[in-house]
Amino acid sequence: MLIASGMEDYNSTQSFANELSKHLNIAQICDNNNLRSCWPTDTVTLNNGKEWDISKTTSGKTLKMVNDENNEWDNTVGIITADGTSFIMSYNKKCAMSQTTSPSWIGSKSSSTNCVAAIYDWNGSSKPNTFGMTTSGKNDIIPLNANGLGSACSIEVNSKCYGIFFIPTPPTPDECTELINSGKINKCSNNRDYFAGAVKQCGGKDNMPTSADLRALSEELHKGDWNKNTSNLGLPSSYSFSIWTSREGNVGYSADYHSFTPNGNNGINVTTMERTKHPEIYGVCIID
Repeated sequence: MLIASGMEDYNSTQSFANELSKHLNIAQICDNNNLRSCWPTDTVTLNNGKEWDISKTTSGKTLKMVNDENNEWDNTVGIITADGTSFIMSYNKKCAMSQTTSPSWIGSKSSSTNCVAAIYDWNGSSKPNTFGMTTSGKNDIIPLNANGLGSACSIEVNSKCYGIFFIPTPPTPDECTELINSGKINKCSNNRDYFAGAVKQCGGKDNMPTSADLRALSEELHKGDWNKNTSNLGLPSSYSFSIWTSREGNVGYSADYHSFTPNGNNGINVTTMERTKHPEIYGVCIID
């Protein structure tokens, strides 16, 4: 498909799927309001043990994908391939994979899959109907370039919805300039500014948690089983970790992060003067 017609410039997942059907033998395409007709079960068991209504997988957000300057994940559609495999997919309307693009390969995965995020069921209605990141006897619902499955909120605390937790990727010099010009950040180091990477992914500091938000999050994670609560969010469970706040310092390239510890502390506010030297600090966005 990349060679014949390119992967970019489709205005919806539906139009992308229509083009895909010229290159992949598809038996059925189901629109966003009728996903269940392309999926063998009503629900999927998530890795936290909760049941997810498959008909709610209506957008890229429910595949845990994040919109930013380079990503605009559209509503989903369902497809059934000719061999009976069920998919639910979302298309990235900002994806850049034209006919002139040379796809890179990692193992057997082409970079062209970055234009879509999907889940698929490799054994139909057969059990266990459980979502997992890799194929195993315990998981038969598998992601294709998706970050997860379920509510767009990885956790809700004090009526605030947190997206996925991520390790920021530093912006390029041009992206730094754009962040400053658009008023999303005061300063940006062209040399591995991880705080700026978190700002970029969240679309601005206003979409990042305050220190008070993260203190409340820490209190929530300490309710019940810390190890289970943190591992369900993709966070380290056996040792301390930190998350960037929305506060950018006024001196140098500084920003605040919040420390989380498994021993019951509610977090410690720390100001770092060298946000280029902390690649291990997580980011998280407050989403609608």
